[in-house]
Amino acid sequence: MPFSARRRALQVLALAGLGLAAVPGAAQQPPPLRLHGFTENLAPLNYEDELSGRASGFSVELLRLMAEQAGLPLDIEVLPWPRAVQAIPQTPNSLLFSLTRTPEREAQYQWIGPISPRRILVYRLSSRKDIQLRSLQQLKGLTIGVVRESAAARQLLADGLKPEEELEWARDDATNIRKLLAGRMDLLVMLDWAAGWHLRQLQLPYTTLTSVLPLDVSKSYCTACPPIRTRPCCAGCRPRWTGSSATAATTSCGSAISAEEPARALSCTPPHRRACTRCAKAAGHPREDL
Repeated sequence: MPFSARRRALQVLALAGLGLAAVPGAAQQPPPLRLHGFTENLAPLNYEDELSGRASGFSVELLRLMAEQAGLPLDIEVLPWPRAVQAIPQTPNSLLFSLTRTPEREAQYQWIGPISPRRILVYRLSSRKDIQLRSLQQLKGLTIGVVRESAAARQLLADGLKPEEELEWARDDATNIRKLLAGRMDLLVMLDWAAGWHLRQLQLPYTTLTSVLPLDVSKSYCTACPPIRTRPCCAGCRPRWTGSSATAATTSCGSAISAEEPARALSCTPPHRRACTRCAKAAGHPREDL
């Protein structure tokens, strides 16, 4: 489709998600396109519901709400993460979520968000009291489960851990947690929301796992799409999730997106740390400060 139409559609989507007014004229002339979202099984943020076969989760609902407010039809497909990443450059008008914004990914995508807090922790079975760690350097020599091609996997590789020896690859968190429960590895790396959600699905108490170290609690999840020649910008983007219902979501932004601004990286501040009560309960997390 023409570059100008695609750029306009992205502006409308981003502005809808930021709670700002739509691009002038957009309501009278909606962009003639259909968005294609690609994501992975990372419950409770995004996953494929076993009963309905449809994409579900906190991030899925948020993206659908943004697309609805922007007047854009949306399809969402749940794939293994490596396939989802590969599908993006091959699919017009596509979005990838929930994605961690890292320096190596910065120039690969146009960023919208943040959309969710991200606390990646290292867990052990609570029964494994022999594992007592005080630093990430002590991970060496242990077997750690991590999702292949994830930001956490890249961080562990950069820290010098050996693939296939110290790192046990998995396609998703559900596979990882089953391996840990079966005693096939010592530790796993997982989003705290995901840990609570999977234990709840297995009808196990949250105390089945014990977090031993934080791996990364400084980043947030975003939605991303392939870059275009002029990148919309938003400085000081800060979502705030409040209230106890799924619709209690408001967002404030420091500046509007402008097609005339020069191409530069979208700069976001960390989201508010208090997640909505319904999402915390769905994750099975005992704490409100996620």
